[in-house]
Amino acid sequence: MPTFADILGEKVPEPIDGISFLPALLGESDQRRHDYLYWEFHELGGRQAVRKGNWKLVKYQVKDPSKTTVELFDLAKDPGESKNLAEANPKKVAELEELIRQAHRPNPVFRLFGN
Repeated sequence: MPTFADILGEKVPEPIDGISFLPALLGESDQRRHDYLYWEFHELGGRQAVRKGNWKLVKYQVKDPSKTTVELFDLAKDPGESKNLAEANPKKVAELEELIRQAHRPNPVFRLFGN
Protein backbone atom coordinates (compact mmCIF):
# COMPACT_ATOMS: atom_id res chain seq x y z
CA MET A 1 0.00 0.00 0.00
CA PRO A 2 2.80 2.54 0.68
CA THR A 3 3.91 2.34 -2.95
CA PHE A 4 0.41 3.07 -4.24
CA ALA A 5 0.05 5.93 -1.77
CA ASP A 6 3.38 7.33 -2.98
CA ILE A 7 2.27 7.13 -6.62
CA LEU A 8 -0.95 8.98 -5.76
CA GLY A 9 0.81 11.52 -3.54
CA GLU A 10 -1.19 10.42 -0.50
CA LYS A 11 -0.15 9.67 3.08
CA VAL A 12 -0.08 6.05 4.18
CA PRO A 13 -2.92 5.37 6.63
CA GLU A 14 -2.04 4.18 10.13
CA PRO A 15 -1.20 1.50 11.20
CA ILE A 16 0.18 0.25 7.86
CA ASP A 17 3.70 -1.12 8.24
CA GLY A 18 5.66 -0.72 5.05
CA ILE A 19 7.67 1.54 2.80
CA SER A 20 7.22 2.65 -0.76
CA PHE A 21 9.40 0.93 -3.32
CA LEU A 22 8.58 3.51 -5.99
CA PRO A 23 12.18 4.81 -6.04
CA ALA A 24 13.40 1.30 -6.93
CA LEU A 25 10.78 0.99 -9.67
CA LEU A 26 11.95 4.30 -11.11
CA GLY A 27 15.61 3.22 -10.98
CA GLU A 28 16.51 5.81 -8.36
CA SER A 29 19.34 5.14 -5.93
CA ASP A 30 17.69 6.57 -2.80
CA GLN A 31 15.44 3.58 -2.04
CA ARG A 32 14.59 3.55 1.66
CA ARG A 33 15.07 0.22 3.47
CA HIS A 34 13.77 -1.32 6.66
CA ASP A 35 16.27 -1.63 9.51
CA TYR A 36 15.10 -5.21 9.91
CA LEU A 37 12.45 -7.57 8.56
CA TYR A 38 10.00 -9.45 10.80
CA TRP A 39 7.47 -12.13 9.95
CA GLU A 40 5.37 -14.65 11.80
CA PHE A 41 3.16 -17.65 11.09
CA HIS A 42 0.45 -19.04 13.36
CA GLU A 43 0.57 -22.51 11.80
CA LEU A 44 2.52 -25.50 13.15
CA GLY A 45 2.71 -24.19 16.70
CA GLY A 46 3.61 -20.65 15.69
CA ARG A 47 6.82 -19.31 14.24
CA GLN A 48 8.49 -15.93 14.38
CA ALA A 49 11.53 -14.74 12.49
CA VAL A 50 13.59 -11.60 12.11
CA ARG A 51 16.41 -10.66 9.79
CA LYS A 52 18.77 -7.79 10.53
CA GLY A 53 21.81 -7.38 8.33
CA ASN A 54 23.39 -10.78 7.81
CA TRP A 55 21.70 -12.27 10.88
CA LYS A 56 18.48 -14.27 10.87
CA LEU A 57 16.73 -15.60 13.98
CA VAL A 58 13.86 -18.10 13.80
CA LYS A 59 11.72 -19.17 16.76
CA TYR A 60 9.65 -22.35 16.44
CA GLN A 61 6.70 -23.58 18.53
CA VAL A 62 6.17 -20.13 20.07
CA LYS A 63 2.59 -20.94 21.14
CA ASP A 64 4.00 -23.31 23.77
CA PRO A 65 7.00 -21.75 25.57
CA SER A 66 8.03 -25.16 26.93
CA LYS A 67 8.59 -26.33 23.34
CA THR A 68 10.04 -23.14 21.81
CA THR A 69 13.34 -23.57 20.00
CA VAL A 70 15.56 -20.88 18.51
CA GLU A 71 17.88 -20.93 15.53
CA LEU A 72 20.36 -18.21 14.58
CA PHE A 73 22.16 -17.99 11.26
CA ASP A 74 24.83 -15.77 9.74
CA LEU A 75 23.49 -15.61 6.18
CA ALA A 76 26.71 -14.11 4.80
CA LYS A 77 28.65 -17.22 5.83
CA ASP A 78 25.80 -19.75 5.75
CA PRO A 79 23.14 -18.83 3.17
CA GLY A 80 21.75 -22.37 3.34
CA GLU A 81 20.98 -21.95 7.06
CA SER A 82 22.69 -25.21 8.00
CA LYS A 83 24.65 -24.15 11.12
CA ASN A 84 22.65 -22.97 14.14
CA LEU A 85 24.74 -20.34 15.96
CA ALA A 86 22.23 -19.54 18.72
CA GLU A 87 24.07 -21.27 21.56
CA ALA A 88 27.38 -19.61 20.68
CA ASN A 89 25.86 -16.10 20.31
CA PRO A 90 23.49 -15.43 23.23
CA LYS A 91 23.84 -11.63 22.97
CA LYS A 92 22.83 -11.65 19.29
CA VAL A 93 19.91 -13.94 20.13
CA ALA A 94 18.76 -11.55 22.87
CA GLU A 95 19.08 -8.54 20.53
CA LEU A 96 17.02 -10.17 17.80
CA GLU A 97 14.45 -11.57 20.24
CA GLU A 98 13.91 -8.01 21.46
CA LEU A 99 13.19 -6.92 17.88
CA ILE A 100 10.67 -9.75 17.60
CA ARG A 101 9.02 -8.63 20.83
CA GLN A 102 8.78 -5.04 19.58
CA ALA A 103 7.54 -5.98 16.10
CA HIS A 104 4.79 -8.45 17.05
CA ARG A 105 1.27 -7.05 16.83
CA PRO A 106 -1.63 -9.06 18.25
CA ASN A 107 -4.04 -10.30 15.61
CA PRO A 108 -7.46 -11.69 16.58
CA VAL A 109 -7.59 -13.91 13.49
CA PHE A 110 -4.05 -15.32 13.52
CA ARG A 111 -3.27 -15.77 17.21
CA LEU A 112 0.20 -16.58 18.47
CA PHE A 113 -0.14 -15.92 22.20
CA GLY A 114 -3.83 -15.98 23.04
CA ASN A 115 -4.04 -12.32 22.05
